[in-house]
Amino acid sequence: MHQMLFDIVDDVAFVMTSANPPNQPIVNDNKAALRTLGKTVDYFLFHNRTIAHRCDDSVLAFTEIAHLF
Repeated sequence: MHQMLFDIVDDVAFVMTSANPPNQPIVNDNKAALRTLGKTVDYFLFHNRTIAHRCDDSVLAFTEIAHLF
């Protein structure tokens, strides 16, 4: 998909985001994205899948626990 996008625009790079304005809930619908980000971004890539639950990307840290038994 990225290659196809570069084939149809003159831009040399894309910055892609999931539309999370700072300190705001995740934008979960196309109309809200246009309303919220329409003056900020140059392009939108929409889809027809509904976001059922707003959930930010998880950050996990694995640690090793030593058992001293």
